[in-house]
Amino acid sequence: MSNERKSNSGKSETSTEEWLEITIGNFGKWQCWISFLLSLFKFPIAWVQMSIIFLARSTQFWCSQPIEFSNMTEQQWVEFSRPSGEKYDLNQLNNGFCNMKDLSGGNESLPCSDGYDYNRTVFESSIITEWDLICGKERLVDVSQIILMSGILIGNILFGLYADRYGRKIILIICIVIQTIFGFIASWSPWYWGFVISRFLVAVANGGTLVVSFVMCVEIVGGKWRAIIPILVQTPFGIGYSFMGVLAYYIRNWRQFQYTLSAISALFLWYIWLIPESPRWLFVKGRQMEGRRILEKAAKFNGIKTEVFEQNFEKLSSLPTDTKKPSFGDLFSTPILAKRTIWLCLIWFFDGISFFTITQYVGHVGQNIFLTVIAGGFLTIPGQLICLYMIDKFGRRNTIASWTLVSAVCFLSIIYFPKGMYPHDWQRLTLTGIGIIGVSISLCAVYLFTGELLPTVIRNTGLGLCSVCSRIGSMLAPLIISLHDIAPFLPLLLLGIFNVIEFFLLLMLPETAGTHLPEVISDLEVKKYKSKKHKNNNDYVAVPTVGDPKV
Repeated sequence: MSNERKSNSGKSETSTEEWLEITIGNFGKWQCWISFLLSLFKFPIAWVQMSIIFLARSTQFWCSQPIEFSNMTEQQWVEFSRPSGEKYDLNQLNNGFCNMKDLSGGNESLPCSDGYDYNRTVFESSIITEWDLICGKERLVDVSQIILMSGILIGNILFGLYADRYGRKIILIICIVIQTIFGFIASWSPWYWGFVISRFLVAVANGGTLVVSFVMCVEIVGGKWRAIIPILVQTPFGIGYSFMGVLAYYIRNWRQFQYTLSAISALFLWYIWLIPESPRWLFVKGRQMEGRRILEKAAKFNGIKTEVFEQNFEKLSSLPTDTKKPSFGDLFSTPILAKRTIWLCLIWFFDGISFFTITQYVGHVGQNIFLTVIAGGFLTIPGQLICLYMIDKFGRRNTIASWTLVSAVCFLSIIYFPKGMYPHDWQRLTLTGIGIIGVSISLCAVYLFTGELLPTVIRNTGLGLCSVCSRIGSMLAPLIISLHDIAPFLPLLLLGIFNVIEFFLLLMLPETAGTHLPEVISDLEVKKYKSKKHKNNNDYVAVPTVGDPKV
């Protein structure tokens, strides 16, 4: 049976899945090195999205001590100046008062005329202490994070689209430059809104690196490694999250903390010389000579002799090309692609809601914020290893669907164990932990699943749109959690329903394990696949046969 397709000109075409294997191998030292470099982007991705934990850590506050009362200790002043009837506990976070009693002996409470002081035992400074984001201005912390998340949304869409049009490498470099410049500006800004706008632009660039770096990892490997590498490159996110906790432990000043993270991120500017363009994208765009030069260097890096590479490359037939500039409209250009896009967007939306709602529902109960963050980052690694095993053993769709259903059962089961009924609420905690693992595995695998369902020419664009849907879902998490005040079971009930809906949506998509990556949109017109074992490895790949019925 032939594994070649016919172009419009009648010339046979070979899929990039095959030329990758024939020319440089599905995985070698070159792919390992590039994948490692791309995985390091997860460090700044984690820092940008999660650093608000340390930048805006809640702390105790009180009215500043006038000079005439400077002989009092801090504790004495707090007790002396607090308005009558108000309690204050220095051991509780975000505890303080916005007024002080009338020091002249009156019974009225007066505004803090000399400003505010803060408990700086844990953190020397934060954006809260810098701009007094208390006493009616607390929501500005949430505003800054919402604006940052909006920047990631825009970056997912904007740079995902541009990477499909102009190339992966150039967009990555642009994102690194923007992220570096405005990261430093954010650490220097003397104004709150200057800080917010700078972080917004950092987030736009961060959203671009998130999508583009992942897609490049998918495109440079083949065979069984196409499932392994995109999962493993997620690991540095948890490590970076933990490293941030270590860094914050030693750097308690928010400006120095932000500056240090930006300085480390600036090291990625070396990627101008270290990262090549995606050869798969170059070939699909008809830039054959550029793609060949990169493959020659990769083959040499992998220990393949030049003459052997030349012989193998000459055996290849032409590759499918699509030089048309992609747009979001292309995601809905055919019925098959439109259905995939809609189902994937909904799946990512529900995943975003589930993950951020359940993690906030549990809350960070640890008293030591540094230890909590460090441990929390490293705990993501086991989930990724479970995901890696299951997608290889049971496939992408089945792995995501099964854990989504497990999460739904866990969330709904928690309702039947009222809080406080059993010692330490061990049933609730156990079910919640399993549910979080399930959602984490689903999120990890859905990246790979989405990348394999979308053609190369619009892969970045589609992943960008899906990421946006996930971010929108994450923004709804606080609203869902607030339903707990109406009825404690409502958030859990909604999470269970959302996961059940996602389970059925997943069943409407095809399995991608063992299939070729689609290169152009027309590749999706072939649905029925037959397995063919490659002689050079033990991986089964799906080979489309001419004349098979459409999806």
